[in-house]
Amino acid sequence: MPLRRSLRHLMVLLLLGAVLLSGGLAYMVALRVGQAQIQATGLHRLELYTASLQREISKYAFLPGTLDLEKEVLALLAPDASAAQAEEVSAYLEQLNERAGTLSIYVINLDGRVVATSNWRRPDSFMGEDLQFRPYFRDALSSGTGRLFGIGTTRGEPGYYLASALLDGNRTVGVAVTKVSLDQLEQSWSTVEAPVIVTDENGVVILGSVPDWKFTALRPLDENTRRAFDQTLQYNRRALSPLGIKVLSDLDQGARVVRVAREGTEMASVYPVTGRFLTQARALPGTPWTLTVFSHMARADEAAQSYALIASTGAAFLALLGFMLNQRRRHQRDRVRDRLAAREALQAAHDELERKVQQRTSDLQQTNERLQ
Repeated sequence: MPLRRSLRHLMVLLLLGAVLLSGGLAYMVALRVGQAQIQATGLHRLELYTASLQREISKYAFLPGTLDLEKEVLALLAPDASAAQAEEVSAYLEQLNERAGTLSIYVINLDGRVVATSNWRRPDSFMGEDLQFRPYFRDALSSGTGRLFGIGTTRGEPGYYLASALLDGNRTVGVAVTKVSLDQLEQSWSTVEAPVIVTDENGVVILGSVPDWKFTALRPLDENTRRAFDQTLQYNRRALSPLGIKVLSDLDQGARVVRVAREGTEMASVYPVTGRFLTQARALPGTPWTLTVFSHMARADEAAQSYALIASTGAAFLALLGFMLNQRRRHQRDRVRDRLAAREALQAAHDELERKVQQRTSDLQQTNERLQ
């Protein structure tokens, strides 16, 4: 009996282990399938967002380089240029800015001074400002072009700066800059089904569908980096607090599973912005930027949990059915064994009775013979 009881306990443990194992396997398989589907959808979104951003930038990329075709612009960059020439060029840039739909267009001489600007009539005009500390100015002088996403030091307005060197023959005489707003593209991202961000070469979020994520950093910034930002005023002394992303695992094709737990982040109207995400990133050609799409893992987790529950329930049902069939088989076997035992006992009693009857008959015969 103790051995039989131990075997029963072992059988129960084995069945319980089989139920848990089937649920775990179902969860892992369903989670992988769900992740593969999320990756396929995220890759499609990544291609769409990349194309839309490149399209938006390419509309204005050529504009600064065309200003050296204007004789008035080149004349303004001569040493003997007058204030009247500056007003004339500024009026031209004002009209060009209105037609192009850009934030501002301005011309900088070799000393880094703004000599003409489209906002020359405004109280916060760039006219006369010293912008030689701006990286896009230095890049344009050294390589012919400069690109930078930053926050303006005058109006505090974020924008993408496109700079080109102005040539008079083979000689560089100045730099033309066009500042472009990407707010319209950013607003179109606010209705997408998953968060999307664009980070620059410093890992700072410069564009994003989640307002609270903008101008946060994907990685910690040391003091040297922050001092360099203070010198270039690229982010106009923004705090650049960490976004709060923790990498949980790396997947194939550069995808990652991360957790976003940014304090103070509120739920967006169409999707969650905290929890576990599958991220996919792509470098944007012609820029030092990276576009990243965040696909929430809740649906995959829920589907995997559902499949695990179904598998566990099915395994438990099969185990219970097997246990019931085994019990029934054992019960039938016990009944047959009891019947056989009863029949054997009855046969033994009958044989014993026959033996006693024969013995009694023999005794009676012997007694009768003695009496005779």
